[in-house]
Formats: sequence, structure tokens, C-alpha cells
Amino acid sequence: MRARREVIVLAFALVSAVAPVFADRPEWVEQLPFTEDDYWGVGRGATQQEAEESARREILMQLSSRVKAVVTMELATGSGAVEASESMDAYFTGNTLRGAELVERYSEDDKHWVLMKYCDECGKALMQSALVRFEDKLGYEAGDLIEGLNDESLSRSYKIERRLGELELSDFSAD
Repeated sequence: MRARREVIVLAFALVSAVAPVFADRPEWVEQLPFTEDDYWGVGRGATQQEAEESARREILMQLSSRVKAVVTMELATGSGAVEASESMDAYFTGNTLRGAELVERYSEDDKHWVLMKYCDECGKALMQSALVRFEDKLGYEAGDLIEGLNDESLSRSYKIERRLGELELSDFSAD
């Protein structure tokens, strides 16, 4: 009985010592925020600058994935789709994401996190510019793809898919 009481006291002491560390940690460190009117990125790094670069890459990956989905639907499969994917990756990787807003910072030990957002209109403009830039090279009609990119039902579907992925529900089944 005494041993059980000591274990309980020891467990309580450990939880009490560790709880304040995690209580101060912002929720966005563990789970990316989600809103209809912004793209969000959480970055982590050994320095503040590395964390900011990581957050920008996260946002650019979201934008790139959306453009690649629209282009791939148009080009179907084959070498055109592969070339489109490579071209879009290079375009978005080389972008600095000017206009992204640093929302919040958090540091713990030698680790740094930042939360950044990029407005939906800015994201749309960047995605549209990518479509226009590669129109001739990839052989599609940019106007048609921009229309598809701006389709609200497609946009909502993409955002829902992205959110399910963030929640690690990518194998979600409606059955």
C-alpha cells in the first residue's frame, strides 16, 4: 500500500513538473490553423530564420500542390504531367513568398517555431501567375485552368483534403 502511494506521489510530481512547459506552448505548434481566407504555415528550426523559411516552404507547398492538381487534371498523365510537376515545383521553390505575414513566434530550449499566413487573394494571384508562365511550355489554355483554380467547389474540396491531411485522416472513408 505504501509503495503504491509513493508511485502515485512520484507520478504526480513528474506531471506537475512537465505540465507548465507544455501549458505555455501555443496550440498552433502542434496543429496548423485553418481558415478559408488564408494559407497558413508553421515552421520549425534551430534559428528564427530557419523557422521562417520552413513556414514559407509549407505555404508554397500548399499553393504548388493546388496548381499541380489543376494542371494534372488537364494534362492527364504521361510526360506532360511529369514536366508540369517539375516546372511548378521549381517555380514555387524559387519564390520568396513576399507579403507573407509573421503572426507569432515561439521558442523552447534551442528550438524555434513561427506561424505565418499568406492571404487567399495573394495565393490566388501567385497560382494564376504560375499557370500563365507555363502555358506555352506545357501546352494548356491558362484561362481554362485559372477558371478551374477559382472554382469554389474545387477550392473547398482542396481545402478539405488539405485539412484532412493535416489531421492525418488521409485514409478517411465515408463508409
